[in-house]
Amino acid sequence: MAASANHLPDAVLFDVDGTLVDSNYQHVVAWARALAGVGVVVPAPRLHRAVGMGGDQLVAAVAGDDVEREHGDAVRAAWKREYLALLDRVPPLPGAADLLRACHERGLKVVLASSSPGDLLERHSAIIGADVVDEVVDAVTTADDVEASKPAGDLFAVAAQKVGAQRPVAVGDSPWDARSAHAAGAGVVLVRSGGFCDELLRAEAPDAPLYDDAADLLAQLDGSPLGR
Repeated sequence: MAASANHLPDAVLFDVDGTLVDSNYQHVVAWARALAGVGVVVPAPRLHRAVGMGGDQLVAAVAGDDVEREHGDAVRAAWKREYLALLDRVPPLPGAADLLRACHERGLKVVLASSSPGDLLERHSAIIGADVVDEVVDAVTTADDVEASKPAGDLFAVAAQKVGAQRPVAVGDSPWDARSAHAAGAGVVLVRSGGFCDELLRAEAPDAPLYDDAADLLAQLDGSPLGR
């Protein structure tokens, strides 16, 4: 029996870093350099586990509230400079552009929902393929649009609101994406391309379908929550 249209998603809300562009490890390097600039050394594994949080929450999460109070804004400014210096080493993830196009062709509203500032999302859109983004993406939401970024639910909630979605599904690569999607009342699909182990992903979303990357999700799209 075919599924009722009332149970089909009407929008897909894509995280960007680690989901559509291969940027997570560049973020680790940028955050490490930014924190070192104020005399704070944070091990790379701890930084990696925090990637996917917005910068408004990451500094305190990895270095403590005192560092956030004393240096938070300076660290975020330095992170952005360091990350931009590494941006030419950030490629699109396999299948990213084709997955966006396929979701659009199936009648889903397509939204990019990134914890990055708007100017970085523009740079990432160019990496994915500006022509594809212009053609198939219905709306974008960035850290500039919300008071609290991931893992708060604001980004995905605003993303859904922008396209009037009633049954949105978020696609992300991190535990923070899963937590944010749940907070926003969205379904969750996860990919491993951000480098998070299955255990960490399952801890936040034990029932979420898990794919290797955008290309793997695209290959199984008809049987996924986005195609059913």
